[in-house]
Order: sequence, then C-alpha cells, then structure tokens
Amino acid sequence: KLLVSPFHGQRMEKKYGLIEQVFSNQWDKREKKWIQPITLRTYLLGWLFDLSNVPIWTAPDATTLATSMDGSLVILPGIQTDITTISMDSTDPEFARKLMLADHEMANAVLRDQVARRARQQVGYLQAKLAGTTVEDYRQTLLSLLSSQEKTLMLTQTDASFAAEILSPP
Repeated sequence: KLLVSPFHGQRMEKKYGLIEQVFSNQWDKREKKWIQPITLRTYLLGWLFDLSNVPIWTAPDATTLATSMDGSLVILPGIQTDITTISMDSTDPEFARKLMLADHEMANAVLRDQVARRARQQVGYLQAKLAGTTVEDYRQTLLSLLSSQEKTLMLTQTDASFAAEILSPP
C-alpha cells in the first residue's frame, strides 16, 4: 500500500522529481508547463465542463503519480513463502528499473523513519519512568524495555535495507 500511496508519491517527487519524467508526454520542456492532452472525452465534454466551470483536466501531481504507480506496479505476494514479487509494466525498461530501485529505497526510508521515531518516543518515555522508579523489579523491567528500544533505534541507523530486501534486482 505504501508504494502506491499519495504520501509516497509526494516523497518520490520531492526527492527525484519524477512527475515530469513519468508524464513526459504532457510536459513541455521548452515552455516549462503542462499541456492538456486532447482526447475524445475532453473534446466532447470540454464545452460542457467549461460552462459549469469544472476543470476536466488538472496537471499531474503526487496523487496522479501514485495512481500511475498503482497501475504500472504488479505486486504478487508469495503463496507458500513470505517473498513478494514486485514488477513493473513499462515501455522503457531502463526507466522502470531506476524507478523501482528508487521506489524501494524511498519506501524503506519511510518505514525506517517511522520505526525510529516511535523508538525515540519510547526511549524518552522509558527514561522518564526509570528516573522516577525506585522499586528494583520495576527498574529491571524498564531497563529491559529500554534496552530493546535502544536496539531497535540502532538498527534504524544503518544503511542496510530495513523493511525489505531485494533478492533479484530489476
């Protein structure tokens, strides 16, 4: 779900500037502006939408990018294993390869950041509780929990894949 979410699309656009590449057929590089594609639908309904002041087309954004990814990514969960196969339909294999690697990197970073943020909150909470606890059994329990959260926090600080591992590169 993360790979095709608008949140993920927004982060992908911010880091890689993908909207102009994915929707290059609607982007005028020379004029640096979006061009509305002319389709039979826009031609037939254009005047009706103009009369009602309802836009028939809007320039691509992070949500459009996420919708595009949802249409081009093929996600097949494993039936007998935990391995999920993710592939992509594209006319440009090199661009698809780069996009899939960037998508993996960004999704991994999002999940790593969420886990790290939660672990930091837990560490802060446990440290505050530990400072006010004098009963030895409670202190030992809190120290054990604190140790576990510190370990989680350490694991989020490495460069290694955090949430998913690429077994076979695109």
